[in-house]
Amino acid sequence: MNRTNLALVCLAILLLFLTAVVAACIDDDDDDADDNDDDNDDNDCTTWTDPSTGHMWENGKEYFGAWYDAIEYCLNLSCGDYDDWRLPTIDELRSLIRGCEGTELGGSCGVSDPGCTYYDCRNSDCGGCEEYEGPALDGYYLPDDLNGDYYVYWSATEIIDEDEFAWIVNYKYAGVTSGYFTSEYSVRCVRGGD
Repeated sequence: MNRTNLALVCLAILLLFLTAVVAACIDDDDDDADDNDDDNDDNDCTTWTDPSTGHMWENGKEYFGAWYDAIEYCLNLSCGDYDDWRLPTIDELRSLIRGCEGTELGGSCGVSDPGCTYYDCRNSDCGGCEEYEGPALDGYYLPDDLNGDYYVYWSATEIIDEDEFAWIVNYKYAGVTSGYFTSEYSVRCVRGGD
């Protein structure tokens, strides 16, 4: 074998070795040992437990999508060593509202699950308060301990008399309103509770 052929063989072996090393180092940010490239199984997310309800909330990492995708995302989420996450009910989302009495859980807004989930349950008090006047640092009507960039969140609670609509909460003004299933909003998964 002449020097040129030997050099080409060595170069080919070196390229194969480097390709294998690079492939082994590529990480899709999943922390699970049984990595399946599903972004829902990141264990680097954090959680926050609401001391008033006992609910544990996904904190910081937010998903954005349509309603059915939101349900699927929560059911497949593995966060903080837990895999029993779900999309919250409208009451669970309302339990996060701070500083807007009418839409806080137990407030005069008529939407409740269990309770009243018809569209006519939404009264004027469900409209919330002034935008960006909430107690959180960013003016949202959320606890300061919750991180995230979004302010409109899906609930799992469907509007009984409106096909393909579910209840949502807009924390920019603490409003309880409706969202069409194919619209895209944020998701904050929950587990546990009272």
